Formats: sequence, structure tokens, C-alpha cells
Amino acid sequence: MKKIIILGMLASLLTVGLLNAQKAAPAVTTAPASEPIAATAGAAVAANTDTAADAAVAADTNAVASAAVAADAEPKPAPVEDPVKNMIARFSFDVGITPDHASSGFSIPVVFKRESPAFLNGQEISAHVPRLVAGKFGQGLLMESAHANLCGPIQAGAVEASVFQPLNGSDLTVTPEQPWEGKQALAVTTRGEAGEEGMALELKAEKALYNLASIVPAYYVASVYLKGQGNLKLFLKDMDSDTSGEAVYVELGSEWKRFACTFGFQFAAKGIGAKHAADWKTLLPPGTNIAVRLQLAIVTTDSLKTTFYADGLQVEQLAMPYTGTRMGPSPHAWIPGDTALANETIQMEIKSDAFGSWRKNGTISFWFLPNWEARDGTYDMIFQIMPGLMILRHANGKLHLAPAGTAFTPSDWQNAWHHIAITWNEEGHWIMYVDGLDYPNDEIMNRPLKAATALAFGNADADIVPNGVIDDLMLFQITLTADQVRALFAGELLNPAVTTAPPVTPAKMETPASVVTTGSVVTAVPAATNTP
Repeated sequence: MKKIIILGMLASLLTVGLLNAQKAAPAVTTAPASEPIAATAGAAVAANTDTAADAAVAADTNAVASAAVAADAEPKPAPVEDPVKNMIARFSFDVGITPDHASSGFSIPVVFKRESPAFLNGQEISAHVPRLVAGKFGQGLLMESAHANLCGPIQAGAVEASVFQPLNGSDLTVTPEQPWEGKQALAVTTRGEAGEEGMALELKAEKALYNLASIVPAYYVASVYLKGQGNLKLFLKDMDSDTSGEAVYVELGSEWKRFACTFGFQFAAKGIGAKHAADWKTLLPPGTNIAVRLQLAIVTTDSLKTTFYADGLQVEQLAMPYTGTRMGPSPHAWIPGDTALANETIQMEIKSDAFGSWRKNGTISFWFLPNWEARDGTYDMIFQIMPGLMILRHANGKLHLAPAGTAFTPSDWQNAWHHIAITWNEEGHWIMYVDGLDYPNDEIMNRPLKAATALAFGNADADIVPNGVIDDLMLFQITLTADQVRALFAGELLNPAVTTAPPVTPAKMETPASVVTTGSVVTAVPAATNTP
């Protein structure tokens, strides 16, 4: 009996020990084959939430969830839009002023204006017909302000030697040997004995002119094509006062090259208002004499015998709006003697719905070859978005984007190609890019292009036009990024329409074979179906 009681007590102790051991150890349960393991594990975690392990799992779960929420809340960068798909128009000017590419479904009315005939290396081109010359890629559009050649036709074309003066015993003859313009050139043979031997021409000039608002000092620019041997200097001289302008020294070569010199008269400016083109001289003080004799001299700088040739002579009278600068204006393209050229402008209509997106977020991009010195005193209207909403001009030696207040000081710009781009967006941020470098505006513009009606290069009502060559003009209905503009400048974003042509200065460009000789105004240009 005692043995039975002792065995019973031992069994009870073993049972209690096993139960306590089960409570101390974590529960491990084998899930049925029909239930997911994850569900079974979740039940086990729920059953033991009072343990430290369960607290750690809960903390990790919350951290992961919070990180996911934070990641979703961060703004994603806006996608970069494709410039090719958002190009409204592209003008290569290879065959005229019609766009090579235009967005489908609409036309772009384009008008070119010039009230007079023009000349391109001796070839006459009808009024309102553009001059297409060597461009950055293929051909470009030459645009110049109004000017006149004060030389007579015989002087300008070197037709007769008798209209020139030999200096210090030089011999002057005309020769058909490789003329720059026309059928012959002036040959100047020096003896190499006296120094400053050469030739000269004289013409009547005036110390002042009327600039449609005031009587201002006159500024003269003389230019000539030269070739041959030796070193020469050019200068303009007032024969009445025996005063000379600054001499320009040149070294000749076997190819024709254009050289220019300037002379400015001293004269007190006088404001007289508009509408005095016919009677402005009568408003001068009594006894005022503005007539002078102006001489252009081309002479040697040493005492060597040589022969040089001259052709394509031109003398222009200009007004200097910023007389404080030392540099003078550059000559325009040559035109025959006693001939005047009217302003040249090109304008396209942009008030249609097709330009709605462009007026809000847009870009204009083009290549430009100026024929002016970067820091001279001229005023050149490169382009404007009318009516006066955006103006890019060269004034007082700087490149200005108005009314944004952005300015850039160029250097060594003459006869060199430069890339210009302007971007804007609906928030009023404007940026001017010059050769890939950005110049942001100083302040936010209040959506200034909403009322834009036209895009124009130049100004038909005033003597302020680009005075240079424009090529590869492109309009985008998106705000290009800085990287995209730099890619345009580098030629990596869009390929040129044609093979790159060697740069040629506007004054020396050969007459292109594809110059348009018929028609005057192009309107309602059909949209092109090809893509760039």
C-alpha cells in the first residue's frame, strides 16, 4: 500500500514539472497542410505580444511602414520633355524663309520686308526678296539697316582711274585682272621713293545729319576691298580743316579682303522733333556751314615699290547714338555708288492658338553672325516679341534682354558665329543663354507674353535691325533646360539641317546659287510634314 502511494506522488510531481516546462518554453505548433504558414506564425505572435520579441517585431513593422509612407510623400522629379516633339517651327533658310518644320495642323504667316532693291556682290535682288548668304549651316538670312553709298558709281566700281587721285607719284590704271566686283579693278603701282604713296578719292560731305528727332554729329565709315603686296594704311580726312581720323593699318594678301576706317565730326546736337526730314538745315543757327570735303586715302607705310588693287569702295554716313565709345560702327554690305538700301525685317504671326503653349512656356533658339564690333556705339534690334513684350538688342556695347534687365557684354563678336537662346515659363522666369552660358533675369515677369502677336527680327519703322546673318531659327513650346540649351549649342540635341558651311563674313559672301528672285511676300506658309 505504501508503495502505491509513493508511486502516485512521483507521478504527480512529474506531471507538474512537465506543465511548468511547457509554460516556460515558447509554443511550437505544426500547422495543418491546408493552412498557410504565415497565418499560423501570426497567431503565435499574437499569442505572445507581452514578450520582448513580440515588441521588437512590432517596432520593426512600424518603422518599415513609416519609411514607405515618407518615400511616397517625396515629390518625384518632373520628366524632361522631348524638344523634338515640342518643336513648333524650324527655319534653316536654305531655300527661303519658309520653315523646314512646322507642327502639323496649322500654318505660320511669314513676311519679309525691304522697300528697296538690294545687291549681293554686284547682283541686284528685287525689293522684298531676302538675301540668302553663307550661314552657320548651309545658308542664312542677311539682314541690315538702311544705308547708302555716298561714292559715285564710277568710284564705287573702280570703273575709271580718272576719278581717283594718285599720291606721291603713284601710277593708277584700271585692269580686268581678277576684279572683286564688275569687270575691272583699280591697280595702284607705287615707285617706292617718297613714302605714303597710293591713291585717294574725295567727295562732298556734311558735319551733321537729321536722325528723325534731332540734328546730331555725322559719322562716316569708309570701306574698300584690297589685295596685292605690301603694307598699307587707310584713313579719312577733312580736307577743309586738315584733320584726319584714326588710321587703320593692313597687310595685303593674294585674296580680296575688306578693310574700313572711320571719321566723326564735332557738332553740337540739337533736338528739333519729328517731321523735319526736308527742312532740318533751315533750323540751324544762321551762318552755320556744315558742308565739308571728305577724303579717303590708301597709302603705303614703307618705301617699297609695289602694286595693289582696290575695288568695291563705299562711304557711309551714320549717326552715332552713343558717342562716348571709342569703337566706330562697322560697314554694311557693299552696294553700288549713289544707291540706298532700305531696312530689312522678317516677321511671323504668333497670335493663333497654335502658339498658345509657346506663349506660356517657350524657347527661341538661333545662330547669329553680327557684322558689328561687339563694343561699338551702334544700336541693333536683334528680335522682339510684339507688341514690345520682349526685346533683344545690342546697345552701348552690351547685349540687353528687356524688360528683364538681363545684360551680357560680348567681346570679339564681329564675323564669328554665336548661339543665342531665350527661355521662359508661365511663372515668369526668363533666362538668356549665350553660347551655352545662362544669364537669368533679375525679377519675376508677370506672364508678359500672354498678349504676344508677332515675332520680328528688326524694326521696319526705325534704323535698328540685327545687322548680321541669322541661321537655324527654332521655336519650342516648352522651356528647354540648361542642359538642353547647351546640347543645342554643342550640336548634340538636334542635328543641323545640312552640312556645316565654312564661316564667311556678310560683306564678303558670294552670291548663293539658290537666291530667291521671284515673289515678294510669303504668307500662310503651309505646315511641313517632315520632322527635324
